Amino acid sequence: MTTIKKELLSDRAVQLFVDYLPSAMGSRGKDLARRYVKMLYGYISQNAALQQCSVASLIRAASQAASLDLEIDARGLAYLVPYRNKGTMEAQFQIGYLGLMELAYRSEKVKSITANCIYESERDKVTIRRVNGRYVVQHPFSFEPPKGKIIAAYATAEIEGPRSAP
Repeated sequence: MTTIKKELLSDRAVQLFVDYLPSAMGSRGKDLARRYVKMLYGYISQNAALQQCSVASLIRAASQAASLDLEIDARGLAYLVPYRNKGTMEAQFQIGYLGLMELAYRSEKVKSITANCIYESERDKVTIRRVNGRYVVQHPFSFEPPKGKIIAAYATAEIEGPRSAP
């Protein structure tokens, strides 16, 4: 962990994240990059498998998240996931579903997103139909908690329609 801390908190690594983080542009760039690196170090320090990964793979994976301006923390926007590659542990970047939602909202083309699970007890209650080229999900609300295992999941999004030319 000492090596990881030394490499991550180095001026070279901080500058790398200044270059990758869109939010780090401007006069506060170095401060934002240092904050990002400190959060990253905290995340790694809580995961023994990530601590076994090469520092280069940790920085490479984290820089992918940084380039999307997604923080790697407990919120689940983005993750570093350890994998064994030819006997060596390497970290890989994986975007979380909340990160995908964040990017969709940032595009300003998405008005709303919902995601739900369907449980065994709801199998015959949920319907998905296609109406005028759109999928419509009818998932009745119930005060009773669902029973059984999750058997499916779905997401819907309302996207802004085409804009007229000025």
